[in-house]
Amino acid sequence: MGKLNSKTMNQMLAGGLGVDGELRADANAVAAKARSIAPVDTGDYRNSIRVESDIHHENTGTTRRVYRVVAGGGAVDYAVQVERDASVMAKAAGASSGRKSKRRR
Repeated sequence: MGKLNSKTMNQMLAGGLGVDGELRADANAVAAKARSIAPVDTGDYRNSIRVESDIHHENTGTTRRVYRVVAGGGAVDYAVQVERDASVMAKAAGASSGRKSKRRR
């Protein structure tokens, strides 16, 4: 068995070879589903649903891109109550978990 090329692996995990695009697409699909099922009164909660990205630093010295679907912030301080009552994010994530990527076989 060949030696693992850690530079190439780190590039893949950090997004250099397409993994980043797959993760971003999955996060955007969850966010879109969440917006489509969010309860709407004023629309502020629905409009606050977004994808955030960050670099996560592992204890091993490697890094990886992380995408999160979040809601709330700013004037929308009631996102936790909406999630508790309606489970919007949980339902959206569950609905997207069966999403088939073009790259996966």
